[in-house]
Amino acid sequence: MFSMSKRAWWLTGGMAAAFAFLTLGDILSTLASLRNGTGVELNPNAARADGGIRIGFLVLSNAVLLIPLLGAFIFGIGRAATVPAVVLTRWWRHIFDVFFIKPLDDRARSRSPLRLVTATTTLLNLKIVILANNLLAAQGHTGPVSMLASVCTWLGLTDGTRYWTAYVFLIVPCYVAAVGVSAHLLAFAAAPTRASLRSAAS
Repeated sequence: MFSMSKRAWWLTGGMAAAFAFLTLGDILSTLASLRNGTGVELNPNAARADGGIRIGFLVLSNAVLLIPLLGAFIFGIGRAATVPAVVLTRWWRHIFDVFFIKPLDDRARSRSPLRLVTATTTLLNLKIVILANNLLAAQGHTGPVSMLASVCTWLGLTDGTRYWTAYVFLIVPCYVAAVGVSAHLLAFAAAPTRASLRSAAS
């Protein structure tokens, strides 16, 4: 059952706005931290030889990334009422559901909205961590991304290998937190539908 309530539309708009705001914050804070020599751009495709960043590439790549992520969020949040309430209240039991993909399995389909919404919130969490790291770097402090970059460099990793290794370590806690956030968002979006169903049944 796909039904976009007002809450779902507001959440979708909020997600899009948060993505745009965090992307802008990431770019501006990266420029500030690179300017004072405390920041690092891990993405070799975004880094310039002169120590700057390719702003056009970052804007375009994030715009392209937003399209499928927003589509996944809409399709997931629009089916919020189909997710069993116990899945949303005990979300920590479903952290590994991302590996449980069976299109013909009713149990798997009922939990798929959680996976879809989590895909978007994981990236937002990652952007929050990166923004926090850049703001710390801009003030002359060492953030988590900078520390990971230093460790990867110490291990002899360079360019793309260093980039993906650092992001694997960052993405895991961001994903776990995103499952919890997504469960609460789905519960919030589903509340009006569940309430109307209870009223109709009574």
